[in-house]
Amino acid sequence: MGDARPRTIDFLVSLNQHVWKDIGYLIRLEAGVQEPEETLTKKTGSCRDSSWLLCQLFRSFGLAARFCQWLSDSIASGCEIT
Repeated sequence: MGDARPRTIDFLVSLNQHVWKDIGYLIRLEAGVQEPEETLTKKTGSCRDSSWLLCQLFRSFGLAARFCQWLSDSIASGCEIT
């Protein structure tokens, strides 16, 4: 009689683990963020690329998600929210 859906936190952790396992980390010095399709196709991306992919995945499941990028003081200061 219980609800067969996983708890939201379990779903989020599982999705994050899949991205962590399937997308290789890459230091990318180019500005901007790769489109999620490019990250999935290449199976590599920077931290911001993986974050953007997760953001879009969460949104596709109807979950609110906001992308926040922090850059070191040598590049910029503060937080950019888009």
